[in-house]
Amino acid sequence: MMEKCNNKKILIIVPHQDDELSLAGSVIIGLKKRGYFVGILFTTNGNFNGQEQIRYKESKKVAEILKIDTVTYLGYPDSGWNMEDNTIYNSNTFYKTKDGINETCGIMSENEYCFKKNNKHNLYTRENMLNDLKNFILDFKPFAIFCVDVDNHADHKITSLLTDEAMASLKDQLKPTPLFFKGFCYLGSWYGKNDYFDKIMQPTLNQICNKTTLSKPYLWEDRISIFADPHLYNPFYWKSKLYKCYKVYSSQEARLHFFRAVNSNQIFWFRNLTNIGFDSTFIASSGNVSFLNDGKLIDFKNVRRKNEYTNLLGWEPNKKDKKKIITIELKERVDFLNCSIYFETSNNKPIDINVITKEKQFKINAKPPLSRIEIKVKEKMNRLCLQFLINNDQTIIINEIELHKTNLQVKMCEDFLSKFEEYKDKPRNLIILNIGRLFYTLQIFIKKVFNKIKTRVISKHYA
Repeated sequence: MMEKCNNKKILIIVPHQDDELSLAGSVIIGLKKRGYFVGILFTTNGNFNGQEQIRYKESKKVAEILKIDTVTYLGYPDSGWNMEDNTIYNSNTFYKTKDGINETCGIMSENEYCFKKNNKHNLYTRENMLNDLKNFILDFKPFAIFCVDVDNHADHKITSLLTDEAMASLKDQLKPTPLFFKGFCYLGSWYGKNDYFDKIMQPTLNQICNKTTLSKPYLWEDRISIFADPHLYNPFYWKSKLYKCYKVYSSQEARLHFFRAVNSNQIFWFRNLTNIGFDSTFIASSGNVSFLNDGKLIDFKNVRRKNEYTNLLGWEPNKKDKKKIITIELKERVDFLNCSIYFETSNNKPIDINVITKEKQFKINAKPPLSRIEIKVKEKMNRLCLQFLINNDQTIIINEIELHKTNLQVKMCEDFLSKFEEYKDKPRNLIILNIGRLFYTLQIFIKKVFNKIKTRVISKHYA
């Protein structure tokens, strides 16, 4: 299937220079080894605290080590970690940084994407950033996209949400439809467990699902694993190509995270873009139906705040609405429909959903904390009605409704992933492992001693 489409271009979309490693470092190396053309798109300049030039140089050096084919900078601002309400995602007009900058810009001698394409800078607006993402994806024409998801950082959320929107709106323009993978840079990676020197290199642990609202609506059992080449987690870690890359990002002290971030696999969630819901008409007894097929499985009133219920955006029926019905008019008649509903409830109590088609009516029960329920209907149909039965003390938010009539993209995904199975569960030599661990322990000890000496010297100097 993959050879038939004759496209081996892979696009990595992340906000900051170093996120490409936590999201897909070992995957990139595996892809290059298999002859894929790999491009990285950084949506921000990494300019928080004036670090854009050093991060730019670091990203270029890492790209050389990884043999990345093309690196592009979208030129939008790095929001940093401050908790100001204003971001480019939530601004009604244009966004301005504390330095007074309000338009995209290049770094050093390299121009940003929109200037390269149109010979002009774009104002910092949500619409411009979304359009730049869409235009770049159309220009690149990827076979597959690996994109950051809604980590606990405003820029990660913005990049994730706008890429979701872009992919939904490009449904008719990207042929064949790309494979779309979403993953986290922090959970299970940057903030992972330090298990690098275990006898069998450990896979990514479940720090993600069912333990934090950050990862909703994903289920751990739905994850896909892409296994890493064992050379990348060599006990002689200083020889690992990945370690060399992490070491380059000294401005972010990335080397310190290497032993937590690197696992025997990297995990993602596959987003099937053959969603006929994008072309369907949604009608509701109340509420804003535009949220139901915008491509985003979760959305936020404020991307700086936590992923808590009061911060979520989606379809909400009015309190006085006694029907609470969503009617979906399909663009074409289908024989089979797999309907996925992504939702949140205010009190984590179960809800009932009445499913109504032309030939039948049945009830299903949705039980939080699960945030997704699937409904399979096998009959000829072009309309589906969903009625949400909730208690008076309960409210509900529907983030997205996906509708699929075929598993074609799933088969393409399985074919793509099968090329990485050869590296699964490879044991390591214990003697070499212990030598590597000894070097690592010595390195940590020497660094602690050096820092103590440095602190004393500075204290005496200012005494």
